[in-house]
Amino acid sequence: MKRTIGIAVVAVIAGLAMTAGAVELNMVRAGDISGMAVTEIVAVPEAARTVSSKIVVTPATANWQDTLLVKFVTNTGMDMVMHVLDSVDLSPAKFFDNGDGYLVRVDIKDALAPLRAAKAAGFSAVETVQVNRTVYAMLEGGSLKSAAAGMSGQALMKEISEVLASGPLPGGCSLEVNAFRASAFQPGTGDNLNVGIMKAGEYTDILMVGVAQAAASSDGRKYAYESVSCPSDNWVGRCEKDSFTLATDAGGRITSVSIERAKEKSGLLRGGWKVTSSVVCR
Repeated sequence: MKRTIGIAVVAVIAGLAMTAGAVELNMVRAGDISGMAVTEIVAVPEAARTVSSKIVVTPATANWQDTLLVKFVTNTGMDMVMHVLDSVDLSPAKFFDNGDGYLVRVDIKDALAPLRAAKAAGFSAVETVQVNRTVYAMLEGGSLKSAAAGMSGQALMKEISEVLASGPLPGGCSLEVNAFRASAFQPGTGDNLNVGIMKAGEYTDILMVGVAQAAASSDGRKYAYESVSCPSDNWVGRCEKDSFTLATDAGGRITSVSIERAKEKSGLLRGGWKVTSSVVCR
């Protein structure tokens, strides 16, 4: 059982065009990123000082929905650029380089961006991750609420545990472990939930720590969690990813639950993820 901290998201990965084994850069055109070269930082709430100093809100991104920019340190090679992006599930939409390091535009839903931004900021090759005010507030863990779920993601670990306890699980699965622990030092963001599922004689578990997310509709409610763990920021290292999903119908009955573990595929440009173990109940 791997203990990692992450923010749950639904992985959305687009393909990268390649020709003769080399990356085919989709260069930024004028107007693609208004104010891209501006280095001024937009003021953010004082309470947000706990967020990595590499994650910033700029005039170009302050109100720009579903987009973030990753600025790499000067002389960072394309192999490292692609390793970082793939390691944190960021799919590049545009590349820009004026000689002081690659600037990469990533199109990603705001709800999915916090984990990616936080993990990317942990790499020494990354100079800044430029996000909008909404994503910054989610990272800061303040008063921002999920529009779809109507609640803060920080409170969801306990709710997920309660939903699982209401059972039963579908697809011939049985819930063997459902252990929620509230954090005395980091309420919400430090809470953890250990879930173990048995199916066809095989046991799979996951330890979820921190923030999960939920979306509600007339058909029911969906929960998701994901954590990415990387051994180092060296491009030789291979990252691992743990994912969990849970869905209920409008009446609160569990319709599906899944746990999946994956490891980063080998290769210079990291061709995505290879599933190493999983259980799906539906």
